[in-house]
Amino acid sequence: MGWNDRMDDVNQYDLPPEAFLPRKNVVGPRDLNERWLVTAPRESQVVALRAWFTDRYCDPAIDTPYNGQEGGYLFVHGGPYSPDDELNQQFGDVVPDDVIQEVAGDLESEVGDNWAPIYHEREEEDWEWDEPDVPASDVPLARLKARLQEGNAVMTLTGDPAAQALATQLVYVQTLGALEAFLYETALYWLDQDDERVKNCITLLPTFSQQTISLREIFTEYEGLRAKVREYLYHLVWHRWKDVSPLYEKGLGVALPSTKDFQDALQARHDIVHRSGTDKEGNPVVISENDVRQLSGQVEAFCGQVAAQFDTGF
Repeated sequence: MGWNDRMDDVNQYDLPPEAFLPRKNVVGPRDLNERWLVTAPRESQVVALRAWFTDRYCDPAIDTPYNGQEGGYLFVHGGPYSPDDELNQQFGDVVPDDVIQEVAGDLESEVGDNWAPIYHEREEEDWEWDEPDVPASDVPLARLKARLQEGNAVMTLTGDPAAQALATQLVYVQTLGALEAFLYETALYWLDQDDERVKNCITLLPTFSQQTISLREIFTEYEGLRAKVREYLYHLVWHRWKDVSPLYEKGLGVALPSTKDFQDALQARHDIVHRSGTDKEGNPVVISENDVRQLSGQVEAFCGQVAAQFDTGF
């Protein structure tokens, strides 16, 4: 499976609002309302259980180190977790057994019975002091170009061929990191500058618009809306286009160019980082200097188009 093949093809927001308990935090999975679940139609129960599980667990190939010599994943964040075990433990006394067996069977046929946990959030106090400082609108693009130049400079170093090959892989990874940093810093700057864009995020993105609050919380929540959006940006996975594209288009008013050119590169980065430079069949991932330069050019062109839309008022 690829980097973006997390089993979330069932959109949990297709379920009615009453299917979920009120949400207090921007980051993290939602909890099902068991009062709704116990009387829901069987088809809705199946959808809800699948959504609940895939919001908490994923294919270990996505974000779990792999030990090629030992022939298995290293579940450093806990697990492995079995769909059958987790669903029975959580919903065994809420829905019929055949519903659990259907969902568990489908999940196990897709990935197996060894799933990894999805990491949703860091310590609450971490994100504010860890935010980058973005003092002007042209800073993200300038930083991107500097980072790409630094990466290209690394490839001019000479030495052991194996070390040079590893350095080239790392520059390839760093190039995609520069892309993600640009997207984060750009979004952070414009949301800090524009109340209307904060409003758009709150009203148009389901992560915020489907949250439920009581009347007595309205004023305290209102005062903290910008911080909520900033926290969301901090935790966002910036190559998960299904989240990043709506943020830019609906929240910031800027449509991202096509991300198709980055799909294979992101898969290669996943294999370099999480499989120590091999794909899932154990074949080495070969990255040439030309591959790095081509990717660097694509990243710079992509980010230049994004920056230009802000400069021209889109």
